[in-house]
Amino acid sequence: MERRALRRAIYRLWLYDAAFHNHGVTRFVRMNPQQIRERTLLLHNWNNQDLADMANAHAVIREVLKSNICPSNGAIERKFRKRFPNSAHQLMFNVHLSCRPAPSTPLSLGQRNNFMDRGVEDPTCLSHPANFDRDTKFRPTSQHEPGAEGWGDDINHYYVIEDMLKLNPQQVLWLKDNAPSKGEVESFVKQFGEWFDNNGETFEQTLDVVLAQRGVDVGGFRDGVQSGEQGITVGNVVAKLFRNLTVMK
Repeated sequence: MERRALRRAIYRLWLYDAAFHNHGVTRFVRMNPQQIRERTLLLHNWNNQDLADMANAHAVIREVLKSNICPSNGAIERKFRKRFPNSAHQLMFNVHLSCRPAPSTPLSLGQRNNFMDRGVEDPTCLSHPANFDRDTKFRPTSQHEPGAEGWGDDINHYYVIEDMLKLNPQQVLWLKDNAPSKGEVESFVKQFGEWFDNNGETFEQTLDVVLAQRGVDVGGFRDGVQSGEQGITVGNVVAKLFRNLTVMK
């Protein structure tokens, strides 16, 4: 039952992403009254329980992005110190990683088609050495600086996540499983064009508008979702949904 509710919420978020997180909705028109009206009309198709389920799923996607795909500088620092507590290496942050050079392992035709299905025009840019994984990313070498994997401090990182939340659930899960480095993630989103940058997601704001229009206490609704009192699960919402989300491909 819970998995069905999660799947339904994911597909509805996916529908929202397809309709309002695309190249036709730039940061210059996102607050247009007609745009806001169209977004609220879509969410009004679902009752408050449905919206709570969607908010649950959205929170899990945010957590996946924050923890696995676009970790902050602080998160990188903590993970590095946890893995190498005795290391004297000082992390260097705010280092831009450009596309990696030619991959050591060529992509197969099937892999290229998978990239193309996700809107990526240059899949060779996303390949990484066969031995590069999420543990390797924290190990300093003469060719790799772990600090370069950070996505900024708290404020900058917040806006990065707001941008990345425009990705649909399939894209988020694909990045989690296939793009261990910051450079690969940057290359993936670069393919979408200029509209993607500095143009945060709109689901949460639209949800607040819809709830207010229905006379719902927005703060109480969000607290209920966060605490697990409403939505898909009761209890440890993020941890439980995260386990379900990672196997839904």
